[in-house]
Amino acid sequence: MSSQARVSRQIIIQPTGEKPRKDRPMVHYKDRAELKDSVARAARTVWPGNARISVEITGHWSACTGRIFVNNRDAASFAPIVPRTAPETEAFDFGGQAS
Repeated sequence: MSSQARVSRQIIIQPTGEKPRKDRPMVHYKDRAELKDSVARAARTVWPGNARISVEITGHWSACTGRIFVNNRDAASFAPIVPRTAPETEAFDFGGQAS
């Protein structure tokens, strides 16, 4: 059983070569596998007709950043939204721990 706390974050999805999407889906995760699954579910709203969506996490999984591949094509990047009012330390504390 994992001792990690479940984290909920809004993410920005930016299709390759385009502006970031206006919708900001929520992802919920407590480990790398759950993050990948949650981002893939969020990507289904952007690419509903495609059968194969995969997610690659860049850096440590708790940072919630990576790439989305649709039918093996690099389709988008994703990153968490960090409120401007958040303390600077929180911008780098993506593990769900209180600052």
